[in-house]
Amino acid sequence: MNSYKNFYFLHIPKTGGRYVKTYILSQLEDTLNTLPMTDRHEGWVEVNDDTYIFSILREPVEFACSLYAHEVMSKAKLMENVLINSKEYLNRNISNVYLDKKYLIAYYMANPWARDLQSKHIINSRTDSKRITDVIIQKYTFTDKVDKDLLYERLNRINLLVRQTSIYSPEPVSKKLCDDLNIKMAGSIEDDNLIFHNIASSNLYNSLTQEDKDWLEEFFSLDVEIYNNHSIFSQLDNVCSFCGRYAYTTEFDTTWKKYSFCVECIKSKEALLG
Repeated sequence: MNSYKNFYFLHIPKTGGRYVKTYILSQLEDTLNTLPMTDRHEGWVEVNDDTYIFSILREPVEFACSLYAHEVMSKAKLMENVLINSKEYLNRNISNVYLDKKYLIAYYMANPWARDLQSKHIINSRTDSKRITDVIIQKYTFTDKVDKDLLYERLNRINLLVRQTSIYSPEPVSKKLCDDLNIKMAGSIEDDNLIFHNIASSNLYNSLTQEDKDWLEEFFSLDVEIYNNHSIFSQLDNVCSFCGRYAYTTEFDTTWKKYSFCVECIKSKEALLG
């Protein structure tokens, strides 16, 4: 029997939350007391010790491309019917959109409040009158100061923190949730992640030069710091501790015994020294 009476999904935008809600959390609704959410993105919600918190972080440069793509497509009214239209609609209206990378960095230069946006969603909360995005815009338009102590305190409070790459194959995340909460899935997970995948965003990411990526990593430097801090992420069965993908070994040596690695990261000296 677990000691948790409530469950809260800290949904940071553009990290795969809609996918998780559809394919994982929907199977747990009958057995979890999920805290009510008046908006898809709440920011931090003050909870009791008996609340289990689950959240996801995304690789910051991918996050930057996805957020920008979403903003552009929303203004062009291409995202309005995403939830109700067919896969063909998505392929025709979203996948073929071309996004020029020269406007990507210009967008973030003009919107300094978006710096380290994943971190800001963890240390800020919506109010009764303002969405979390409006709170962040108002607070950070003229300052970059982020309370790192509070950020790490809250990161360490999250019971299950994973990288977005870990949800591409959702079984390990589902198993961890079920084990921690002593519950069973209400049904099977039907994975159709193409519906939630914006190919235009991926194409934008693939068009970036190393110089572009370096600029974005500097802009999102705190998000990069926490994303590369392996100690704050939950260890999942057969999931690489460094990149979040499926691993092929469960231990390396006595130094790395608590970690799992994929073949690519085992070959990468930089990853093992990270």
